[in-house]
Amino acid sequence: AGALLLENRRLAAGVSDEGKARRYAARLAERRLPRREGPGRESVRLLSAVTPDGVLAYRSTVEALAGEVIVLRDEYGAVSRVILDEMRRQALERGLFVITCRCPLAPEDKIEHLFFPELGLALLTSNSWHPMEFCHQHNVRCSRFADAEGLRARRQRMRFNQKAAAELLAQTSALQREARTVHSELETYYRSAADFAQVDKITADTARAMGLAT
Repeated sequence: AGALLLENRRLAAGVSDEGKARRYAARLAERRLPRREGPGRESVRLLSAVTPDGVLAYRSTVEALAGEVIVLRDEYGAVSRVILDEMRRQALERGLFVITCRCPLAPEDKIEHLFFPELGLALLTSNSWHPMEFCHQHNVRCSRFADAEGLRARRQRMRFNQKAAAELLAQTSALQREARTVHSELETYYRSAADFAQVDKITADTARAMGLAT
């Protein structure tokens, strides 16, 4: 699934103006990211994941960390990746703390979301896998950085990839649900067979040996 979506991203990147997107991000950083003393700091996290319950995005985290949300609407992630990469670079150069959320299917090279907790600001990627809708959000349509005719010429292949990836991810979630059921059943056997009193005794003995007992 990740390989199919990567192909779509590369197809979209081939008809996108990366320079224009990066210049837009630089202007956005100039307007929204202040400069602080000292080096920037980064924490890498995941905001979305492929789970037994399907593809989930933890929107409550957005609501907890950001009062202001800028949403990059980008189905293929080619343009949003460039914008977020530039914003991350600018934030670290300006001495800010940034939470970088990478794509779970391409964590090595694709950023999906950025949080700036001290600014109460989030930049999110929205697509059919994890649509992002919040009150008073500012939307940026990434199609403005791409050649519409070029995208149309590639649409048939990209739709095929999208559909195949969706089927594979559905199978992934189904297998995870099966594994969760088996794991839960195994736990019932272990719980009934475990001598927890003996576990507590070993824990207490170990704590005393390490000088940790109260």
